Amino acid sequence: MGQIADSFVQAFRDYVVNGVPASGRNEPNKSEIRAIGPAIEFQLGAITAGVSRYPNVAAMNAAIGVEAGHLAYVYRNNGSASDSANGYYQYTGSAWEIAPWVGNGVGADIASLNEILENAGIPTAKQELNWNDITATGFYRGSSVTGQTTGAPTTAAYLTLLHIQGQGTAAFQLASQTSTSDSAGRWVRSRSAVSGEWGEWASIAATSAIKRAGVASGLSYLDNGMYRKVPQDSIYHTMSSGDVYANSAAALYARYDQFITDFPDYVTKRSLGQDDFGNDILEYTFAAPTIRGYGYTPEQKANPKIVMTGGVHPDEKNTIVGTLAFFDDLCRNHQQSSILSQLRRSCTIVFLPICNPSGVNSNTRVNGNGVNVGRNLSWDWANNNAPDRGPSPLSEKESVIIASLPALHPDACIFVDNHGHAGSHFTWIGARLTQSLDMALHTSRLLENKLRRQFVPAVYDNETVTAVTTTAIGGPPSEWAMVHNKNAILIENAENRAWAGISLADLRRVTAAGIGECLFEAWRRKSSEGSAGPYTLVDAVDAQASLIDDLLMRVEALEAD
Repeated sequence: MGQIADSFVQAFRDYVVNGVPASGRNEPNKSEIRAIGPAIEFQLGAITAGVSRYPNVAAMNAAIGVEAGHLAYVYRNNGSASDSANGYYQYTGSAWEIAPWVGNGVGADIASLNEILENAGIPTAKQELNWNDITATGFYRGSSVTGQTTGAPTTAAYLTLLHIQGQGTAAFQLASQTSTSDSAGRWVRSRSAVSGEWGEWASIAATSAIKRAGVASGLSYLDNGMYRKVPQDSIYHTMSSGDVYANSAAALYARYDQFITDFPDYVTKRSLGQDDFGNDILEYTFAAPTIRGYGYTPEQKANPKIVMTGGVHPDEKNTIVGTLAFFDDLCRNHQQSSILSQLRRSCTIVFLPICNPSGVNSNTRVNGNGVNVGRNLSWDWANNNAPDRGPSPLSEKESVIIASLPALHPDACIFVDNHGHAGSHFTWIGARLTQSLDMALHTSRLLENKLRRQFVPAVYDNETVTAVTTTAIGGPPSEWAMVHNKNAILIENAENRAWAGISLADLRRVTAAGIGECLFEAWRRKSSEGSAGPYTLVDAVDAQASLIDDLLMRVEALEAD
């Protein structure tokens, strides 16, 4: 028999000494029963380890970078769960071959296990629609209808359950999703022997999930040898731009206004002026509380400030919504990310989400005057050959506001211009000044590692998915750096889903990850400056010398009297 069946034979043997009636009838031992759970978990993990899942044979054949010996499972060829081409395959190095031997041993184990359970009087795969009320050890199955199994870890249909009953109300449950869904997974929970209450379900792992990409919130993925849980996502990760703001600046502003309603102590706004069409250009401030300290000046205690612009080019819609998702996560889900948590608690972020409101309303890249407000700035305007640069530098009110940000925020440690692109990289970062270039390079390396671990498909294994460049055009970062000598960078986020297997939600996650990594690195560099404290050794010596001088003067005054 196999390991699982052997464990059940041992736990539910007829006699104390197996096969020896004289030893007396055996009462099942709870510790032996509990030991079956890890055995089952191990075997389930062995089944799914190293197996890629594909909806059809065509998707499997299209896979790139597959090594010889790799296993795959086709689960819905031609849209049917019963298609004859469904099943396990192994890659020979040049083609996929059917591998019917995969799982045969497990099938024999299950057949033997069912027989053992029946002989022991334990029901096998009995349908139970309320898992909270189960009190007998055994295998159970949920409803074949979505959402009809009470107490299950997910609303999916075709769930299976192993329930192990302990003393009193104590119990352990291992649930598995047996449908062909890409988000199939396994969960565990236990019931208290004291309160009789069930604990929360905990995800073990998503089936075949070796990256975060495609894994739903609450499930796990394998990251550098460790299972990590996908945090709760912003609702904006899966919403289309039409559903979010429908080419309406007012609708997009309303999304940010909701942050003020929900987090009034954290988010505020003000208008920096209007464009030629009466549209406000609003600035939202996400201000963390200032750290308490004594002996420091207000300037020393102030949190690092970052100023960022968005919506300069309204046709970059994925970035507009992805950035909204970033701020939604910053406000609502920051506890689930060390980067978001640090920014939420010790950084001030000033953000202009719509620098071109008339362009948003008309669904165009340029403003209502036909001018590209990102090319209408003063630096190098004369050498800018863009046909939509405008009649003269800073002829547009939107461009004037963008150019005035360094004067409005002289204490900002960096100015960030946030855009989208249709190129071959997930994220690229541009800069001009040396300090900005150094930060861009380091951030790109950090982001490269993060995106590769979590999202990047195998097709990009020999190429970088991030890039850095000097900003050769006269956009906002060049204006801020060359005219005002400010630390400034350009972030360009992927606008398309040209990478196979990248969902809309994952593309938005990539956008949020790129923004978060850049802002965090800017915060880290500024926050670590002057961290030795308000006084140096020279300050202390000077203070002591001043005290001694004061005492000597007092002594001389007494002697004179």
